[in-house]
Amino acid sequence: MCVCRELKLPAPAAETFAKAILNSIVGHRLDRRLDVGEPCAFVDEVTNHPLGRAVRVLKDGPGTNYRIRDKEVIQVNRTMGGVRYTHTILENEHNVDMKHLTVAYVADLWDAKTGALVRTDTNHQTWIRVGKFDLPEVVTRIRATPDHGLEVGTLKLSNLKLGVGLPKP
Repeated sequence: MCVCRELKLPAPAAETFAKAILNSIVGHRLDRRLDVGEPCAFVDEVTNHPLGRAVRVLKDGPGTNYRIRDKEVIQVNRTMGGVRYTHTILENEHNVDMKHLTVAYVADLWDAKTGALVRTDTNHQTWIRVGKFDLPEVVTRIRATPDHGLEVGTLKLSNLKLGVGLPKP
């Protein structure tokens, strides 16, 4: 999903980084709750895992399973497009509406066939309330890859204002 339609930055690498970060944040903040009637099952009998109880959505194509602790999704495991990935939430905060805002998380990606680690992204986000919306203020991503070492990027947004509607594509 591409939600960032127009963004112009002087450096192409910075523009690519910023678009990826913004698309990810918007895509993950959209309200896509499962239907309460969606069939799920516990993955195993472990009830005291530090990341929470493992739950699988039974009719999910990518075989998604979650770890849920204290009514919060703490981990997502999924295989799609030849990649197996795990997103682990390290810290959430709650906004004034008591919705979860992710502050820190790690995304690990492996090659689904070989099991080789492709990359690990460690992310930290701060949020600012603008009107009735929580918007990212500072996003830092540290990416570790087997062949390129560490890449660090920070996106800082300022003077955030809400507009009316979105321009037509």
